[in-house]
Amino acid sequence: MKSLPANDASMPAGLGLGGIRSSDSTPSHRTISVSQIRTGNRSLVRTLGLFALPLVAPLALFLSVVSYGEALTRPYVVLGLLAFFVVFPGSWTTSVTAADSRRQVVIPWLVAVPVLALVGLVTQSTHFYTPEVLMTWVVMTPILQVVLLHLMPKAVALLVRMRRDKHRVVIVGANEVGIAFANAVNTNEMLHSEIVAFFDDRAPGRLRAVHNVSVAGPMSALADYARRFRVNQIYIALPLSSQPRIVAQLEALGDCTASIYFLPDLMSIDLIQPRLDTHAGFPVVSICDSPFNGVDGAIKRAFDLLLASTAVLLLAPLMALIAIAVKATSPGPVLFRQRRYGLDSSEIMVWKFRSMTVTEDGATNYTQVTRGDARLTRIGKFLRQTSLDELPQFFNVLQGKMSIVGPRPHAMMVNAQYRQQILGYMVRHKVRPGITGWAQVHGYRGGDDLNSMTKRIEYDLAYLRHWSLWMDVRILARTMLLVLKDSRAY
Repeated sequence: MKSLPANDASMPAGLGLGGIRSSDSTPSHRTISVSQIRTGNRSLVRTLGLFALPLVAPLALFLSVVSYGEALTRPYVVLGLLAFFVVFPGSWTTSVTAADSRRQVVIPWLVAVPVLALVGLVTQSTHFYTPEVLMTWVVMTPILQVVLLHLMPKAVALLVRMRRDKHRVVIVGANEVGIAFANAVNTNEMLHSEIVAFFDDRAPGRLRAVHNVSVAGPMSALADYARRFRVNQIYIALPLSSQPRIVAQLEALGDCTASIYFLPDLMSIDLIQPRLDTHAGFPVVSICDSPFNGVDGAIKRAFDLLLASTAVLLLAPLMALIAIAVKATSPGPVLFRQRRYGLDSSEIMVWKFRSMTVTEDGATNYTQVTRGDARLTRIGKFLRQTSLDELPQFFNVLQGKMSIVGPRPHAMMVNAQYRQQILGYMVRHKVRPGITGWAQVHGYRGGDDLNSMTKRIEYDLAYLRHWSLWMDVRILARTMLLVLKDSRAY
């Protein structure tokens, strides 16, 4: 950070923001419509992220065709356009790691290639293409995308430096959010910005002692500073409780040309799927939400239906044999039905092959199964150790009551016990419960003691925060391995 000019106690107060005063109660002065609210990042980087990576696919196809001396016929043009739309939109990050490359390049392309192959088979158009050209294209595309992913940040940073001078940025609020944001801005060369000052009403000595940050002055001095030193951007990083001070600050900044942004202090809140959105014409910040809204929800449901229907078709003979074995080895029903909580805490009936001599409903009586439990039937122990007792839950998935991957549903008595003891326990019900989950593949399959349940909830909430289709695929792969060698199953 550059050295800051001295403060002037006689700095004049600013004019009102667009003529709006904090005391102005006229609704028309503050009312906005949905069409006036813009969401998302309109930056050059985001725009490039949407188009750059998808455009590599048709470009790589063109290079493959040319390299084999073939003509760029209409079928190749159609294939290139189709490939673009299959992988569109792309994504972008300013720091490229191996995980970024895998998520942004490899995974979408691994999904796109089978889709394109299926389209070719359905339309009977595969004879238009040379196999060598297609194989070269399939290999070349992700390689070029990875190269682009690493080179474009440097190219964007160069273009930004050529286009404008470095932005001068001021942060209001020398707190954890403001300091973290300042560090992120100073280390991101693509932004071509510099934090030139902090403003805060707290005593400078206290701020230096707590956060090791020097401030240019109190908030009342910001407006004059912004005008005198041509500040380009101002970020207000104050807690939500500071609304009167924020409004007053916006009033004072009314006659300066700096762009003003609100950087809400949400770091102390346990966020689940945070994002900026609009509802009824008003901007809102999502604090706790389901990851399966909109397109992601449709993708998740399609994934569930595809896998569940395939599993039912392939495993139908095995399930029939298990049903016969359960019925023949102990009296009672083939299926064990238990009431549990589903999406948004709605009551659902979960199905399993019966593995015990009792059929507790889980709402009025429930006793956790233990190793060597006398209630286990002869075949029940084997079913539980191999997780074959869970197979009927594929029908729960087809019903829409469950998902293939998600937090495992607990008996209703367990919910009643732990929802008061574990912070965020009920948040796991923002999604459909799953046959397998992130907690289960990390060793927290069973155990109703407080420590085991707390760890299970931590993993469940981590799943809600970081969900992706690739994460579901990883969980399924690890589940298959656990089924074969999980010594903790009983």
